[in-house]
Amino acid sequence: MTKTHSNIIDALLIAVVVLLGLAVFASLVTPDLLEPGPAGDAKRQAVRESFELNHGRMHGMRGAEFAYTYADSPLVEPQPDNPARWDRNVYVPVVRPGARIPHMWLKDGTPLQDALGCGFTLLDLSGGFDAGPIVEAFRSLGSPLDVVSRDERRVRDTFGRSVFLLRPDLHIVWSGDGPIPDPASLARRSLGHPLR
Repeated sequence: MTKTHSNIIDALLIAVVVLLGLAVFASLVTPDLLEPGPAGDAKRQAVRESFELNHGRMHGMRGAEFAYTYADSPLVEPQPDNPARWDRNVYVPVVRPGARIPHMWLKDGTPLQDALGCGFTLLDLSGGFDAGPIVEAFRSLGSPLDVVSRDERRVRDTFGRSVFLLRPDLHIVWSGDGPIPDPASLARRSLGHPLR
């Protein structure tokens, strides 16, 4: 990269910072930022360092969204050894009730989340799960349930389970491999109806 390209990149960085209107950078954006030579270089370095530090603080909290869990919520199926604790700064994918279903690529190249419905979704990674009882349980409560049924062995093996009931926010309500033990109770729990 030539010095000219470096200066253009520096100027674009400054423009982006100004356009974003981030207060933390406003005090650093001064006319000497565009000056050639050591003084300008030092000022640009200070902006870079501030951006890396403060940008990381603002956007480095992947765990705040991806690792948030409803594990202790009455809206998900209780599971032993399923901690409700989570770290806002770290994301470790898990497939337990209350956790958000992790991203995976399906065998046709589609992201898993793009294949899911917009409401409650039963995700069948075996391609052969009998969803009838849970669909009927949701229907009896006046709620639709999308069913996504695909034979996705790699995803199934990675997740260690083949069937997932997902909330609209992609958090897992229930997971398993066989028939749902009590579809009516699971539908009631998922939708926030009192359990009988």
